Amino acid sequence: MKYVSWNVNGLRAVMRKGFDQIYRSLDADVLCLQETKLSDYPEGTPLGDNIFHYWNNAERKGYSGTAILTRRQPQSVTMGIGTPEHDREGRVITADFGSHYLVNVYTPNSQEGLARLDYRMQWEQAFADYVCDLDAVKPVIICGDLNVAHCEIDIRNPKTNRHSAGFTDEERSAMDRLLKCGFTDTFRQLHPDEVRYSWWSYRFQARAKNIGWRIDYFLISQRLLPQLRSADILNDILGSDLFLYCRGEGTLLGENEEYILSPKLDDLECACGCLEGFLAAKESGNIAVCCIFDNEEVGSSTKQGAGSTFLRDTLRRIALCLGKDEQELQMMLARSFLVSADNAHAQHPNHGEYADPDNCPYMNEGVVIKFNAIQRYATDGRSCAVFRAVCENAGVPTQVMSNRSDLPGGSTLGSISDTLVPVSTVDIGLPQLAMHSSWETAGVQDYEFLIRAMTEYFGSAL
Repeated sequence: MKYVSWNVNGLRAVMRKGFDQIYRSLDADVLCLQETKLSDYPEGTPLGDNIFHYWNNAERKGYSGTAILTRRQPQSVTMGIGTPEHDREGRVITADFGSHYLVNVYTPNSQEGLARLDYRMQWEQAFADYVCDLDAVKPVIICGDLNVAHCEIDIRNPKTNRHSAGFTDEERSAMDRLLKCGFTDTFRQLHPDEVRYSWWSYRFQARAKNIGWRIDYFLISQRLLPQLRSADILNDILGSDLFLYCRGEGTLLGENEEYILSPKLDDLECACGCLEGFLAAKESGNIAVCCIFDNEEVGSSTKQGAGSTFLRDTLRRIALCLGKDEQELQMMLARSFLVSADNAHAQHPNHGEYADPDNCPYMNEGVVIKFNAIQRYATDGRSCAVFRAVCENAGVPTQVMSNRSDLPGGSTLGSISDTLVPVSTVDIGLPQLAMHSSWETAGVQDYEFLIRAMTEYFGSAL
């Protein structure tokens, strides 16, 4: 039998990008899909009368989900792994084909900042127990997106991604344990030294440069090895890897042209606003520094990122030029104040449930001061008060945003920079909608507020 696994990253989206033709060209006996992001059966799926289909959708709308399309009807089909806390996200379908089990899986991602790593480890143990129990009955084929690059050969940049989601020691060790239970990585079995990837970031032309990860697998019970004929990765199928890129210029919209509509507002808006304030500020007697970092979206751990020594080294060189020693430098830093600016999610008119009900920013109502209970934002009570005073002096309104404690939310550069340059820091931003999309929306007045606030900040005697 020919088995094919495909993380479609949204079935409805890929159906608009040639799924029908791809489905027929694969000529698979069984096609396993991950990350379908469905809440119901999709109308218009190219299924013939001889195709059996099974769907395991997540309780959360537009999230996760798996499916099996098969020409051969299974003896039975099971949804989930029998553990309620792990079965709400539609991550596993098991088909019993008589001689063997087929397990289609979409493993949870540990997420940015490894916010979900603890849950991921609980899942790994529960899933391993599940498939090992199956293997005790009859052979098992496991396929899907396992969200881990198992070995260094499976990732383009192993050193810089050592502690990134999908390449942590914990996740790789979990894969080790699963294989030791009696399973074999089919691709690596047949291609021990071949470098092939199954996933690329959509940023920085990663696919064109082949900066990728192998995170999708077929694992089989070792007693099935004599029946293994081939294992391949079909890199020529793009599907939802095709992204729309806006080439249009920014524009204003609204009854009074009160909104900016443009690509790349996050975070060129804050960078430009801070720079304009820096250039417009009057001499205060302080050393004013405007530092604009690159590489935030790849983790900031580069020579030019906020996780580098660039800012610290620059400040040390300034101190040396002024004839200051190390102790005086530390005293200068203790008297310093840092504003970390990166846009904030505005209250969405259709999805208010994602915001903290008491701390949700709106466009054109002022600069946002950002809080996070676990310090993914660097703001504390003192830094908030200082920046509010700056804004009051500038006649600029402020808003407060606090991430919901039950959602991981985003992060910014303040807490990253603070580990190398320990100064009092406030995290701020401007409200926007559709962050990280090809066409983002922000308020015109908020941008003007930021310029005024930063002009006052750089020109003040803090």
